Amino acid sequence: MTKAPTRPSIIDRLDVNISNLSSAVAFARKGSGRWPEWERYLVVHGEPAFLIGNICGTCEFFFERIEEASNGVDVEELSGTLAAGIDHIHPEVANALGKLLPSGSYHLVLMRLTPHLIAAGSDADYFAHEQVQQIGFDPVMEGGTHHPRIDYYRVKPTEGLPVIGDQDRTDLSFDFIIPLHRQNQLDEERIRYYMQRLEEAVMPTAVAVSVLDVKQPEIENVQDHRCMGHYLLDGHHKLAAAARTGKPLTLLSFIANDQGVSNSDDLQKYLNLHS
Repeated sequence: MTKAPTRPSIIDRLDVNISNLSSAVAFARKGSGRWPEWERYLVVHGEPAFLIGNICGTCEFFFERIEEASNGVDVEELSGTLAAGIDHIHPEVANALGKLLPSGSYHLVLMRLTPHLIAAGSDADYFAHEQVQQIGFDPVMEGGTHHPRIDYYRVKPTEGLPVIGDQDRTDLSFDFIIPLHRQNQLDEERIRYYMQRLEEAVMPTAVAVSVLDVKQPEIENVQDHRCMGHYLLDGHHKLAAAARTGKPLTLLSFIANDQGVSNSDDLQKYLNLHS
């Protein structure tokens, strides 16, 4: 029996440059006064879907589903290929999916992982657990912790992976797989279909656009958190099925090089950790 991975394991990777006049997915920034681009958003079909944090490197990491958003992405032409799963990056798949994304530089990675569904506010919730350990409770937030407004997935609940950061300090690395659709919006029959396929040792492929944020609070003797947010574009039923069965699948992730609070060295540390 194949042991489920306790961290994302990179199978294949590729640098890609995307140039599109328009795209279903976009990034946007908003602010005011001295900080006209303070907040960062993931936009789908012209509507903000997620607030994906701010530009501050010493602030805490967060993401938040925008309640009124009801958007999704269509990858119908690749549905059969992705349902069967890929074991390396096919140029035709990368090119077709690249049409969904805004112009920019990306590091495309295909990784194998086993997701765990995390209920917001639970003991396995990063914001209620590790973030509190990092910076303490926030008196401004209701309940003292951030609420992402959606349940999400982690690969290794309640524990970050150690990685050597700046000045040889040991930071913690986290991966979050963040769905566009809520669990109660999913088709139960479709989930059962993928559960059966996973039990047959098929590893379907999900698709995400990802952003790496390195958060370094100005607090003495506190570890930095290196947080990779994978915003799920396709594969919601696959992730749900994998979480229920405890079986691995693959995630094809377009890491946006110029959208995170991070640099090329930070990305290389992430890639080294999971290679």
